[in-house]
Amino acid sequence: ASKANQVVFDQSWTYLTGASNAPVVTEPFEIGGTHPQGVRAELFAGVENGWLGVDLDLVRVDTQATETASLEVGFYTGYDDGPWQEGRRDADLVVPSVAPGRYRLVVEPEGQPGVSEVTYRVRLVRDVMVWSNVWLGLLLLLAYPAYRWLREHAFERGRWSASDFSPFTPVSEWVESDDD
Repeated sequence: ASKANQVVFDQSWTYLTGASNAPVVTEPFEIGGTHPQGVRAELFAGVENGWLGVDLDLVRVDTQATETASLEVGFYTGYDDGPWQEGRRDADLVVPSVAPGRYRLVVEPEGQPGVSEVTYRVRLVRDVMVWSNVWLGLLLLLAYPAYRWLREHAFERGRWSASDFSPFTPVSEWVESDDD
């Protein structure tokens, strides 16, 4: 059962410093599928020595239920003892468990003062992998074998503790002594 990774929304705007940059409300679009799924929100912005952030509200048309996300990008370059660059022009995050249905996106941009004009793009991709679930499942699967190994190790250490031929180093030998 592979993930669809289907683009359900992709649109660009221009942020202008000094303009009102009022929130943008998009036309309705469809998030398909048969079950709640992860939706990745992606921001791409042509920032140069500045930053741009967007607050996104994913609003379901019929119920007005809202999922909120914030993304920010910043990219800086310069020359000190040589050329350098820092940051990225793209960012993304996954909103888990978004139900199929018709949605609108409310986009509220905010940019660094002094940055005159920046073109930015927001894209939504449905049915993406939610990696936190994978890592949590793996952790749960490994918990019992780790517990069993620790218990077995403690048992064997105790069983061999009185033997002159113990394969375990006694705790007293872990600390260096000055008896030389």
